[in-house]
Amino acid sequence: MLLVSGLWAGCGANDSIAPGPVLPSGAPSAFIVTGDFETGSYAVVSNENPNEVAPDLGPVHGDAVARSYQGEVFVINRFGADNIQKIDPSLGWTTTFQCSVGNGSNPHDMAFVSPTKAYVTRYEETSIAIVNPSVGPDCEGFLIGEIDLASFADADGIPEMDQMALVDDRLFVSLQLLDRNRFFEPTNESLLVVFDTRTDQPVDTRPETPGIDPIRLTWTNPLGASRGLPLDPSTGDIIVAQVGSFSVIGDGGVETINPYTFARSRILITEDDIQRNITDFVLVDGRNAWALATDEDFRNFVLQIDTTLREERRAIFESDAFLTDIEFSARDNSIWLSDRSFQDSGLRIFSATDGSGIENPPISTGLPPVDILFLAPKTGS
Repeated sequence: MLLVSGLWAGCGANDSIAPGPVLPSGAPSAFIVTGDFETGSYAVVSNENPNEVAPDLGPVHGDAVARSYQGEVFVINRFGADNIQKIDPSLGWTTTFQCSVGNGSNPHDMAFVSPTKAYVTRYEETSIAIVNPSVGPDCEGFLIGEIDLASFADADGIPEMDQMALVDDRLFVSLQLLDRNRFFEPTNESLLVVFDTRTDQPVDTRPETPGIDPIRLTWTNPLGASRGLPLDPSTGDIIVAQVGSFSVIGDGGVETINPYTFARSRILITEDDIQRNITDFVLVDGRNAWALATDEDFRNFVLQIDTTLREERRAIFESDAFLTDIEFSARDNSIWLSDRSFQDSGLRIFSATDGSGIENPPISTGLPPVDILFLAPKTGS
């Protein structure tokens, strides 16, 4: 049994969890992970009227992000909690299970193949966990297998598996390959490894050469905890943002990878282009993008990017606090920003076209927002 006794101590298989307060009426909704890296919670915001907020609906770990599948939410409680927490909107946004993926494993992402099969990257381990996301509250049968990544690790033995993308029957997994003996500085390469989801076996991306070859990225340290590895809405290519070393500007950028040929399609922007480190990136269309970036003084910026000209169009926001997530809502062509400023935290929502609206007061989510997840209504099992 993998039932977790941390956040929901005392909640057994037959215990009921009291529903939260009245929720926003708008549908679909945005699920917001909130926290101060010591305590965590979650809020729900109406997409149709973002000023309708239900904050503090329940506890999550102080270091958490969220993913969704078929209308349900899966919170990835990371280092120190090491579990997956399933939240059902149809049951008042209550937790229906909380299942371990291994003590000290530090889960980072979750990718869903079917209602009974999903992958979980584990940052402190050498294997991906294969889990059944449809188990009951006792977590019986949750962990159903593993995929070994030890052969792809760097010299310290840990590959730092991070984010994933699923394209047809292919699973793409980013490996940061950081040097733990040098305070997690990048090594000389980072990778995308590819697996066949039908067999869970590695896919050779260069069959003309001996051995099993991964995709070697242009830069190092692929980063993007808020949404997995996103896809280019125009081409379906995989977008991989790489920050390199946080103390160096000029050793990173954003590229796209063709998921069928495994070749680089194009470079969207580089750190040299904008003279900042890129910490999050969202592509609105084939040309326009928004990014979170930091300068040499570790100040945080919200930038509009032209990926065709590879240049910054405008910087519309600046903060001393670390900005953790930026997301695009196609419903109304808006950008949602998690602003964790010390004096005035909350959600900022502005136009994806020109940034107008960024000056409006942030929308409070209770604790400061960490991760933004747009949800569509559940369409079936």
